[in-house]
Amino acid sequence: MNLKNCILILLTLLTLNSSDLFFITKLYAMGTDMNEFDLKKLKIKRKQECDLDKTDRSSLRGILSECFPECFTDRVFYKQLPTMRLMAFYEKRLIGQVGIDHRVVSVNRIPYQIFGIVDLCVTGDFRSRSIGTLLLTALENLANQCDVNYVVAFADQHELYKKLGYKQVKANCRFLAIEDLSSHSIIERDESKILLIKSREDVDFTDKTIDLLGHLF
Repeated sequence: MNLKNCILILLTLLTLNSSDLFFITKLYAMGTDMNEFDLKKLKIKRKQECDLDKTDRSSLRGILSECFPECFTDRVFYKQLPTMRLMAFYEKRLIGQVGIDHRVVSVNRIPYQIFGIVDLCVTGDFRSRSIGTLLLTALENLANQCDVNYVVAFADQHELYKKLGYKQVKANCRFLAIEDLSSHSIIERDESKILLIKSREDVDFTDKTIDLLGHLF
């Protein structure tokens, strides 16, 4: 990867700061091949959910139904709408997205602000090109800017998250259960197999109960 490609990757992120430069160095060290398509045509945009237009929603329905066919048909959300989204466009085509659920969770009645990762996905013909990495890094940069110290994911596949420094956490979670657009109960259970957290603070949630104060995203 040459200097020109490093700069082009940097320009796809939402803001330019020291963490972006660290990210570019990490991509280079990982040997990421970004030469297969024109990076100048790749843009990541942040959009509040209330600002999405009809074209955005149509594109989201398409990519979500492709990537999560068992969960999405004609909606742009599964359990609940996220607070905002990061949307990756190649020229005018939506090729990836991640929702962000900005909320407070409670551990032993101590509040912690988090960014919850919602429905991270990349369309099939653009996978294995570090689009997911770019989306997660942009999300983490935004969390830093907003002074949110915890990024939380519930994911069956851990490889990408662990490469970026997320830790699997052994903990119970308490959350509002939603099924078919209906709230029906409060559930508390061990989510150790799917819970991953990246933190800027030295706080250990191991063997504690994390109250999500809402649905499991």
